Amino acid sequence: MINVSDYDLNEHELSVLKKGLNFAVTLAKIPVDDMITVVESTISMSAEIRNKDIMIVPADKSWAVVVMKTTDSLLSDAKTSKKLKF
Repeated sequence: MINVSDYDLNEHELSVLKKGLNFAVTLAKIPVDDMITVVESTISMSAEIRNKDIMIVPADKSWAVVVMKTTDSLLSDAKTSKKLKF
């Protein structure tokens, strides 16, 4: 995991990102009741502020995860990218 942003990741975020972007949990039995509870609580907390100042992307040449500031992205540079209209 490579953090090139000035955002300090907490222990939980580091733990998840160190597993890689393709990490998935496999369950023997799907806990439907627990899932419903989690989804309902997540929906009720939809006003939670998300950090739009960072991007989490896979590295180009390795399995590393890169955390970078959105302002450092080539996508934010008008010389290297163009916003598409759909």
